[in-house]
Amino acid sequence: MTFYGYYNYRNSDFTQTGQDGGSPPAITPAVVWQAAHDDDSHTVGAGANLTFLNDRLAFNIDYSYTESLSDIRFMMGGAPTTGVPTLENELHRVEASGEYKVLERLTVGVRYILEDYSDTDYTTDGLDTANPVFLDTALLLSGSEPDYTGHIGSLYATWTFGQTN
Repeated sequence: MTFYGYYNYRNSDFTQTGQDGGSPPAITPAVVWQAAHDDDSHTVGAGANLTFLNDRLAFNIDYSYTESLSDIRFMMGGAPTTGVPTLENELHRVEASGEYKVLERLTVGVRYILEDYSDTDYTTDGLDTANPVFLDTALLLSGSEPDYTGHIGSLYATWTFGQTN
């Protein structure tokens, strides 16, 4: 019987720089802009591995939770501009499996995975995209709503070739 836990922190900082050219440049000078990104992600998880019947029967379960926060600051022509709200997303993940060693070389198993992802996007959250009037008058540049809940299940059999212990 084994129990475990873990924590992970990741930080990414990067800057994008661009230039908007004037048309013609003598009338409208080029403006340099920057977008500074600060992304923080925290993951915490725990699980257990259990074996019975002289290791012929095994159960495993793992749960993890991830929260990510992204802040973007803009500068236009060297001066700070109004920022955008923090982008937030969460992921809950559960994986459970069981295996039974039927014969010395044959093991059968079952696995189930659940993922529940939610994204807080200030550009699309709260919009009624199912409304036909909205669809006729809006052009969304950020794609579809990424929130989802996914279920995956599998049954499998494993045959071991060669020498066994």
